[in-house]
Amino acid sequence: MLDDATHQPLSPWRRLLYKGPSLDVLDEDYARRGRIDDVAPISARCETVVDAPVERVWDVLSHPERWEQFAPGIADVRLADGVVEGGCFTWRNGRTKLTSRFAVVRPGHELTWTGTAAAVWATSRA
Repeated sequence: MLDDATHQPLSPWRRLLYKGPSLDVLDEDYARRGRIDDVAPISARCETVVDAPVERVWDVLSHPERWEQFAPGIADVRLADGVVEGGCFTWRNGRTKLTSRFAVVRPGHELTWTGTAAAVWATSRA
């Protein structure tokens, strides 16, 4: 992990206390542009091949209230503004309550959102 200003490795304490960009920056500069925070202490990537037409996949992904069909831990989805860029929603993944905002909505191509849970900020892309 490198310090943005000095490009030197972060000390263990700085790594432990690193909180990343603000949620607005995460949404605007990362989620909307497909960027990854290379110095984030946790990063994960997953790929799933779905044997279904793009239209069917989009139909499920673009209706978060249906996410529990493929991810049983997801529940209690509440959309404030619908599935639109900048639209907010809340949901539960297991016991964790998340507050999220859609960053990219390109029907049939991409659905990206940012979210917070407790003190954690995240970006997801489908």
